[in-house]
Parts: sequence; C-alpha cells; structure tokens
Amino acid sequence: PAANIGSDQLDNAENPRRKLWPGMCQAKKEDVPGATETQRKMEKIVAMHQKDLSKARQVVSSWLTSNGFPVDANGKKGVLFVTFALHEAVKQRNSYIVAKL
Repeated sequence: PAANIGSDQLDNAENPRRKLWPGMCQAKKEDVPGATETQRKMEKIVAMHQKDLSKARQVVSSWLTSNGFPVDANGKKGVLFVTFALHEAVKQRNSYIVAKL
C-alpha cells in the first residue's frame, strides 16, 4: 500500500504521517501527543542541571581562591615555578575538584 501513495499525497496536510514525524513534517507541538509533558520533564532536568552547575562553580571558585589561584580555572600560580590548579587538585587528591576542573 505504501508504494501506491504518490508524493502529492504525502505532502497533503491531512496526511496522518505528518503527526507521527513532527521533526520531518514540521507539525505543530499541539499535534504531538504528550509534547507538553515531555517538555515539562526536559525543563525540570535542565533546571536541576543548572542548579548543580551553579553549585559546582561556587565550590570550584572558593577552592581556587583558597589555594591562591585566580578565579579562572586555567590560571597559573607562581612566577618561577608554575603550578596549575588541576595539578594542585590532583596533588591534594581532591577528586571532586579534579572532575569539575
């Protein structure tokens, strides 16, 4: 049956396939069942991620300043002997800071 469908029929706006593949057929979000629920879940996940990222930035920033590094994570400490923040975190065996740097 699919072989008998012409391209003019596939482009028809009333074609039920347009609702099944919204990205390809550019259907409206209202046409996709559960779109608002999925969107709500994604927004919740993004909000949680942003909250975690903000907390990690604060922890890393305070660790950098307490160890004499500039707030820039790629900054160096020292004049003659250069120490990078990542190397210092490894030396201190601080796995959280190592992961976030």
